[in-house]
Amino acid sequence: MKKNIIIAVLSFLCVTFFLYGLIQNLEAKKQAEIAIEQTKAAAECRNQAEIEMKRAQEAHKLAQMMAKEATLRAEKLENEKRRK
Repeated sequence: MKKNIIIAVLSFLCVTFFLYGLIQNLEAKKQAEIAIEQTKAAAECRNQAEIEMKRAQEAHKLAQMMAKEATLRAEKLENEKRRK
């Protein structure tokens, strides 16, 4: 009788540990999928940020060129005023 109870308890423990492991495995897979999705989203954000950075750099270069041109025009006007 005691053997049967011990076997039943051990069987119950084995099944319980198996189910616990199965649940942990499923949860780990779900977390891995979430991590993959977040990694993809982060990569998209990084790519978008790089594109925006390039646009900003181009706008900065254009602004510098415009400032140079304005400075040159102002100097030219100043020189013309001095000549007159």
